Amino acid sequence: MGTQSNVKQFKKKAERIKLTDKLIEGLKPRAKDYSVKDDAVSELSVRVRISGNRAFYVQKGQKKKKIADCALITVSEARRDAVKLLALGLDSKQVAKPVPSFYEAVERYKTSRAFAKGYISNVNQVLRVFRAIRDKPINEISRDFFKKRLLKAINNEEFTDATLDSVINVTSAVYSYQVADEAIVDNPLIGIRKVLPKLKINVRQQRLHTQQHFRAFQQWYWSTKEGGGISLQNTKDFYMVKDVCLFMLLTGLRVNEVLKLKWDDVWVNAEGELDLNGRRLPRTLTIRDTKNKTDHTLQCTALMNKLIHQQPTADYEYVFRAINRGKQVSDNAMYMRVHKGLSSLVIDGDKFNPHSFRRTFAHWCAQSAKHPSDVKIAMNHKDNSVTEAYIGELVQKTLKILQAYENLIEKFFYVDEDEYRVVGFGLLVEGAGTDFIPKEELELSQAEAAGSFENYYF
Repeated sequence: MGTQSNVKQFKKKAERIKLTDKLIEGLKPRAKDYSVKDDAVSELSVRVRISGNRAFYVQKGQKKKKIADCALITVSEARRDAVKLLALGLDSKQVAKPVPSFYEAVERYKTSRAFAKGYISNVNQVLRVFRAIRDKPINEISRDFFKKRLLKAINNEEFTDATLDSVINVTSAVYSYQVADEAIVDNPLIGIRKVLPKLKINVRQQRLHTQQHFRAFQQWYWSTKEGGGISLQNTKDFYMVKDVCLFMLLTGLRVNEVLKLKWDDVWVNAEGELDLNGRRLPRTLTIRDTKNKTDHTLQCTALMNKLIHQQPTADYEYVFRAINRGKQVSDNAMYMRVHKGLSSLVIDGDKFNPHSFRRTFAHWCAQSAKHPSDVKIAMNHKDNSVTEAYIGELVQKTLKILQAYENLIEKFFYVDEDEYRVVGFGLLVEGAGTDFIPKEELELSQAEAAGSFENYYF
């Protein structure tokens, strides 16, 4: 309470106040940059930028010098450095900056401004790739180390090229932030790509687009089901990975959204509640804390219900998480299982990326939707024209959207027998339906389709 009253007093009277670490944390950005002067050391002030960044400055006469960002040092340290600079002169460079560890540098960069949630995930990836140097001071980490570590990651295919490209960009930004704050002199990541193999960044358009692609996914799914071709920790992980991937294909959800789905957010409707037409409401699932910062609720199709129901995790917190020694693994550990499992699914020469299921969903959902807005509803994309008053109606609409999408893509999963083609998700999920199409009807529909896969509904 004392801190808040001091801030309010400062705003009203614009007087000097005694700076404290807690008070500085409470200083919020305004329409213009502003400064708060210290009552203990009159030449010391905190500059608050429109961006929210806060930094200590010392001023004597017309000369002004930045000491450090407030996230890097305490008020006591700032006062000490200010007194030294005043004694030596503001042109002096003898006051040494505190050098953070690699982990501290990443964390300080992460909190230096209001980054988007997706970018924060990219920042966290840096700590995964360079976990061996978390506690090492950043000025002791050489360019040669980064070169060797990145070469090893590329040659051993530890991460996708897109991930490593992002890691290079973010790590360079972390070092540039420290250079700007004068904690270090050089950025060792500048020009690092010149000594690395060229990264292949072309997965953003990847999706299951042709009949051959779906056949490749089907074969991969069967190999996973049989436990062959992929070296994961145990057979149970095979089933979990394939179900996560199929669930992404059916819903268009992001991989982190599927992995964070909790049993508490799956509503079964045991009370048998009815909709306005007198039909029993279907099971729903709700994804919390999505990328656009809103909850996303979907009604479940029968196939989605089967995938959820067959998970062996009902006594645990999360639906799609492997179990190791009686506990569910972390989301990062489960993500690595999914990433490793998909490494054997190759589409047009590239390993399939988890997010490519979302692109597949968007493409084929658009083919089956009656209106373009259906895809936005199903994928929870932001749309300023949709108000909160219509959220309930949109949830009711998701079942029809997902069912129409399923009805379209299930035709892409099949096996041929002597006189019939067996078609449907029953080939992948036990208990799901299949259709038997006589070869004569199939040949007729193929002739009408004239080889166009996107208009080919068998």
